[in-house]
Amino acid sequence: MMTWIREKTHWLLYALIVFFIALIVIEWGANYTDIANKSRGTIGKINGEDIRYADFATVYNNQMNNARAQKDGEALTDAEMEQLSDQIWNQIVEEKLLREYMKENHVAVGDTEVVFELRNNPPEFIKNTPAFLTDGNFDMNKYQQALNNPQYAKEWAQVEQMLRMQMPYNKLQAMIATSPRISESELRQEYARRNIKLNGQIVFFSPADIPASSVQVTDAEAQSYYDNHKDDYKQEEKARLAFVSFSTEATKEDSAEVIERVNEVKKQVLEGKDFAELAKLNSVDRAANQQGGSLGWFTKGAMVREFEEACFNAKKGDVIGPVITSFGYHIIKIDSTRFVKDKKTRAKKAGEAEDRDSVLARHILIRMEASQTTIETARENANAFYETAKDNGFDKALEKYASRFNLTPDTTLDIVNNENGIVAGFAERMKNVTRFAFTEKVGAVHRPHQTGRGVTIFAIVSRTDKGIQPFEAVKERVRNTVMEEKRMTMAYQKAQELRSKINSLADLKALDSTLTVRDLTNFTMNNSIIGVGRDAKINGVLFSTAVGALSEAIKGNRGAYIAFVATRDDINESQFRDARNDLRRQLQSTKQQRAYRDWVESMKKQASIKDFRPEFNL
Repeated sequence: MMTWIREKTHWLLYALIVFFIALIVIEWGANYTDIANKSRGTIGKINGEDIRYADFATVYNNQMNNARAQKDGEALTDAEMEQLSDQIWNQIVEEKLLREYMKENHVAVGDTEVVFELRNNPPEFIKNTPAFLTDGNFDMNKYQQALNNPQYAKEWAQVEQMLRMQMPYNKLQAMIATSPRISESELRQEYARRNIKLNGQIVFFSPADIPASSVQVTDAEAQSYYDNHKDDYKQEEKARLAFVSFSTEATKEDSAEVIERVNEVKKQVLEGKDFAELAKLNSVDRAANQQGGSLGWFTKGAMVREFEEACFNAKKGDVIGPVITSFGYHIIKIDSTRFVKDKKTRAKKAGEAEDRDSVLARHILIRMEASQTTIETARENANAFYETAKDNGFDKALEKYASRFNLTPDTTLDIVNNENGIVAGFAERMKNVTRFAFTEKVGAVHRPHQTGRGVTIFAIVSRTDKGIQPFEAVKERVRNTVMEEKRMTMAYQKAQELRSKINSLADLKALDSTLTVRDLTNFTMNNSIIGVGRDAKINGVLFSTAVGALSEAIKGNRGAYIAFVATRDDINESQFRDARNDLRRQLQSTKQQRAYRDWVESMKKQASIKDFRPEFNL
């Protein structure tokens, strides 16, 4: 029992300590004299207080090593290192501001509060400890007996320490996000949104059905619209980057080495060496490796086609492969098979599927990856390009290296200044690159960065200041917007005209056979209309339209509608009463969390925060 608690407490304490360690290092100073002496300066300032590079780097390197350990020693990508840096920085900022606030407002917990919390409101992981459960429910008597057992004093001291670190923040959060009031109207509305359904029919009048050729937009109308909606044409600061990438894909030599390794592993399997051990040493499928490479029983359709065909065409005891899939090379051992035609001849085995062909197999997955030599060569070449580009310009570096390294230069689309590190054309989030794009001068070159394309070097080609775009620059966009508004109005007018002539949707089809009557079956407020999409405006109207009556023409966000609601659920008062307390708690929790996060963000906005990490490539 206490071993389980000790392990859980260890990891929870570790998580909390990781959360607080950055601030502790910074506030109290760490005894890292050698590192501090080599410090390259200040990595940031929070309300005038320096955050030392050496202190940040200590925490960063510790966290990076922990992250690498979780990846079985595999190096972190540039994007992962950026994310790690951001997490640590945000923790430092938030913790610093929270501690300042708690100190100024005397938010603290005493020993009595900690003991009371431990005795009367144990953490969730304690409540889920198997030894404290009776019939699946937390048993306070069992818990109290363990709590009073002096044999476990050391373990309870760890739990106390965890609570002592956590409780001041819980107390602060409770102070900031006091229980918000949830009105009866809000409860009923949320219950209805989740549970009430209707059935009926609807006709959609799409603006797209109005021919663009039938709509005229004059220059005066476009100018007038622009003058009245200038805020719609504000543009954020934008930049455009040129880039080249040095490939880190596997070379022919790398491929040959991987194939040789695959064949060697298969040979060892055929020689009878332990499959589980070989999987542990060679396979990149970590989940299966925990089960000795086993994938368990699986049926057709559960695996990719090449893998499935190989397995279902084999027999028990076969070692097959290498089978090539998008995941890599598989060496597969068939432990057992079950085919429906054999069903009557034997009993079903534990864990296998009913009434369907199934296979029990293990595999070793080896990916086709570039060798470390290939990766290092790409980095060295990229560094050579970067040094030339930094000193002589991106174009000069291209002249020198494009042919030698088979480089194809490219340019991104406009990048908007953003905090998320989004660079057009790249899947990775690259905050260092976006910061570079909007802080350095046009022509500046960014150090090599690992991306999905390889080792990539960026250079700033152009940058545009934020502000309202001139009319001439957005004239066509304005004309299209005015045209769409006119088409929307015309669609609504058509719906109004037809509605005045009908008493049912059947009459509507007689007037215009091109219109489609769409069924609404068990339709909820969160549903989309088939063939139209989700229209929040019409969804709200449908649930207030009289049952059994044809609606008037409705102007939605996507177009116009005429609807008929045949049936609509009423709120089941008994079920609502049963659900209302849980629903109230959920809504309160959501509001509390939002209020707390809003408060923290407002604290950040009021604080003086200077982030110099880009200067240190962190």
